[in-house]
Amino acid sequence: MLNSEIGDLVKAAKEFYKKNELQAALDLLNKSEVRIDEIGRDANLLKDIYSYKGHIYSDTGHLEEAELYFKKSLEICEKIGDPVFIYKRYDNLASIYILQGKNETAIACLEKGMVLKEANKSFIDIAYSLEQIASLQFSLENNLEGKKTLEKLKAIVDKFELLDHKHNYHYLMGMMLKRDQKILQAIRHYLKAVEFAEGHGQVKIAVRALFNLAELYPLQGKFDKSIILCRKGRAMAAKNSLKLEELYFLVAEAQAETELRNIDKATKLLSEARLKEGVINNAPVRRHITKAEAELFAAEGNYQNAYDTHKKFLTLYEEYYNESTSRTVQEIQAKYEHEKKERELQQSKLLQVESELKALRAQMDPHFIFNALGQMRKELLEGNIDNADRYLVRFSRLLRLILDTTRTPDLALSENLELLHLYIQIEQARQNNRFSYNIKIGKNIEPSRVRVPGMLLQPLIENAVIHGLYNKTDGPGELKIDFTARNGLLKIVIADNGIGRNQSALQKKTGHTSHATSIIRETLALIWKGERDDFFTIRDKVERNGQPNGTEVIVLLPLTRFL
Repeated sequence: MLNSEIGDLVKAAKEFYKKNELQAALDLLNKSEVRIDEIGRDANLLKDIYSYKGHIYSDTGHLEEAELYFKKSLEICEKIGDPVFIYKRYDNLASIYILQGKNETAIACLEKGMVLKEANKSFIDIAYSLEQIASLQFSLENNLEGKKTLEKLKAIVDKFELLDHKHNYHYLMGMMLKRDQKILQAIRHYLKAVEFAEGHGQVKIAVRALFNLAELYPLQGKFDKSIILCRKGRAMAAKNSLKLEELYFLVAEAQAETELRNIDKATKLLSEARLKEGVINNAPVRRHITKAEAELFAAEGNYQNAYDTHKKFLTLYEEYYNESTSRTVQEIQAKYEHEKKERELQQSKLLQVESELKALRAQMDPHFIFNALGQMRKELLEGNIDNADRYLVRFSRLLRLILDTTRTPDLALSENLELLHLYIQIEQARQNNRFSYNIKIGKNIEPSRVRVPGMLLQPLIENAVIHGLYNKTDGPGELKIDFTARNGLLKIVIADNGIGRNQSALQKKTGHTSHATSIIRETLALIWKGERDDFFTIRDKVERNGQPNGTEVIVLLPLTRFL
């Protein structure tokens, strides 16, 4: 069968999927997969087949199968190299992990996808990821990280006027403030969320914001206002077939009526909720109803029934807690077993490289100290007190940063940049500003979020300055350092217009850079784990007449590895 015929099968499957005829869609996709094996695997067709199978299994509750097919589709997308397809698969996987209760794994997937979205300048998709991540961080009670994520969300929503995402921002802000017990502020944001959600047809967010408001107003003693919102939310939920949300409004309204001692109304509402829950059979709302029933019995003065019902609620809650804990333990155990073997295989190599890297750092400290003290002494002898003072401030800060690199395996790119600026400025002063430098950061790179192994770049910069530019006599020296990010890859280019490697070797300079270069190469090899071998290249720059024109070093890092 020709590829075009298989493509027709996949298109037909998509149409069945849109009509919610899932079994018919799955049958066609399975047939397509068999046929494509017969004629040779076509990557573009396979990624679609696997993706739609993932969606179908997700929609039918077969989460393990959905995860498997989304992973298969992701693997093909990564080989094709299309960032849009890749980050969509990461989003799909994140949705599966959320349904499985694996929130930390879901966050990791969303963050991997967001790196590609940032590189692709897909701002609407970035906003979606930030919303998801913030919500998950709050669910994990990681409020500090959640707040940081919301700040990023607000910045991008405001900058690009993403009105369709304002309701989500205000909803999440309300959630955060509610957790912090800042009731008035939370109410303001939830009201804004309702306003923007209704204005853009986002019914689910409007309903959820109304429910949170219905829960917050009783904390201010405004039970009547809570009842009004419950009725509005319940009507909206019923109209849009949001049965679970309708149930929660019933219970919240019953609780407000209980507080107002409207026992008959509360009893009627809870009876209706109990009937509807029996059809839906949802454990969380069952716990919610049981708790509300206990409160109602207590308000009636029926303390024995209140006590017995509260015990039932505690039993239901304990079952939920045990199940949740067990699921978390299983996830951690599976992750541990999966990584254990790899850790054991790399442990000895890691220890060796770390030991060599620390030894390299120990060599560099006296090297810096020797040169810096010599320059400061020169400035002082010549009476340049201000220059010596500036030099000392920079040198002290540089030493602090170098010491920090011995304590952590990697630093934020912002810290690495500070270290490089300080080092280069010290060398400029020592060489009477005989060379200039320029560090360029790609627009899609956020230096505070990207991390780079400590002391990875400094030896390469030092090599360019000491062995390339120091002995340059034919014009001013230039040092350029560029950071770019694309398709999950951080590319670092260090280029100088110095004398080149061959001429430098003839100068017979002593030093440690060859040793540093080999350690850097080993460090990068350990990071890449055999996934690629072009992670570190050095080339000589040559002019048209064949004369050397400096050296260029290219370092590649997996961007997601250091986020």
